[in-house]
Amino acid sequence: MKKRGRKKHTCQLKFRKTIFQYDQYWNIHYTELFADGKEKDFKTVIKARSADLARQYLKKKVSQDSPKSKIKSFTVFMFHRNGEVNGINLSTEDWSLIRKCSFPNEVNILFKYENPRPKGYTNRFNSQVQGKTPLNGFKKGHAYIAPKKLYTKEEKSKMKYEGGWKPWPKAEREALKEKIIYNFKLSKNSRIKTAKALGFTSSKALKKLLDEKFIEINWSKEFPCRTD
Repeated sequence: MKKRGRKKHTCQLKFRKTIFQYDQYWNIHYTELFADGKEKDFKTVIKARSADLARQYLKKKVSQDSPKSKIKSFTVFMFHRNGEVNGINLSTEDWSLIRKCSFPNEVNILFKYENPRPKGYTNRFNSQVQGKTPLNGFKKGHAYIAPKKLYTKEEKSKMKYEGGWKPWPKAEREALKEKIIYNFKLSKNSRIKTAKALGFTSSKALKKLLDEKFIEINWSKEFPCRTD
């Protein structure tokens, strides 16, 4: 699994350095700083030939919509044919939605989704209070370095990883759970058919999702396993 993670990371690094011959779809996570000093975290989809150009499009659009606002802390990912969202491969419907919500578009609207910042977080990456912990110059394990936040299995089941663990919107989580249950009923509990319907390459990936993200259901009891 670690090897797979490194491969994905390397893949995105290559994408960010490439200028493509035609537009790609970029998932950009960023922070908007408003004139009153408040911050909000957003994610949006930008259509451009490169990651740098996508950032430029976003900066220009935000400056037009909110001249007094500034944006910072970009994290850019390119959607691609082998890409995943929350561990699930992109479907034809997903690609259709990505295209529809991308910018630039005919109506000149930047569709952006606000990612609520967890209580206590001073930025969208961590909860450390800025200016209180002297990190520079200290080695790993030093008493002044804040310990890494650890979550229980139950807590992680209601969170998703996006550069760090963040709350998983309840409606989004429930929608995926209902989709899994629907496909189990449709396939008479077949793990292979359900995994394929959800875009997984194997039933092992589906089992990992069930065991880690939907622990409130006893899947082997409620939906007895079939292998056909």
